[in-house]
Amino acid sequence: MGQHIDINGTAIWVAEAGTPDGPPVLLLHGALSDSTPLLDVLTPRLGEQFRLVAFDRAGHGRSEPRPGPMTYQAMAEEATAVIDAVIGGPTSLVGWSDGGVTALHTALAAPEHVTRIATVGSNFNVEGYEPGDSEDTSGLRELKKEFKRNPGKTGRQFNTLVKQCLELWSNGPTLTPEHLAKITVPFLFLLGDDDSVSLKHAVSAYRALPKGQLGVVPGACHMLPLERPELFSLLVHDFLTGDDVPRTWAPVHRVAEH
Repeated sequence: MGQHIDINGTAIWVAEAGTPDGPPVLLLHGALSDSTPLLDVLTPRLGEQFRLVAFDRAGHGRSEPRPGPMTYQAMAEEATAVIDAVIGGPTSLVGWSDGGVTALHTALAAPEHVTRIATVGSNFNVEGYEPGDSEDTSGLRELKKEFKRNPGKTGRQFNTLVKQCLELWSNGPTLTPEHLAKITVPFLFLLGDDDSVSLKHAVSAYRALPKGQLGVVPGACHMLPLERPELFSLLVHDFLTGDDVPRTWAPVHRVAEH
């Protein structure tokens, strides 16, 4: 069950699952979607150990729209406000697509709020996104149907949200490897081998992150959490419960930890 709470003057839908007194994990959904898919996929494996908190970003799902343009900075401010209002202390972040970009901006703007980050299908710079040549719009139609199932939400509102997201993606994100080098918490950068985020971009992120790990899942695209839910939840769980720096037998890019 969830509820609306006031976040910076906007009614934001927040839901919780898992173990109330467990280590907190904030789930950040992808664009045009809401918090339900990540909660559904991750709760079975993470719920026995972690406190899972998720919210629908402004204008998405069950949350009200926010006045003004959509920006990653505003999304990070919203995430930080949810952490303060609901969690009340540092938390791990798990973000899918734009949710992962939000996690990056949150870690840079409010590093004291973040303990670990796992992203899936997320780019740190607009040049790392390769949408491909597909003209299939069935996915967008399904997202629109889900959006309209929320009380008070209309197709026109969804079309406005799509326009805002397209404007956002046309110019951002604009982070660089130098920005990523400032994120010193453990970081898992996941994507499918046929993701709209390029493999070259993922490798550059991995090399820039001081405590980065890279995961490329075979036979998956940008919808990896839904295509391979068991593997996705396993990888996230192992990351959240693992060492800050993995202990491997023959480290090359990492400093040996013994």
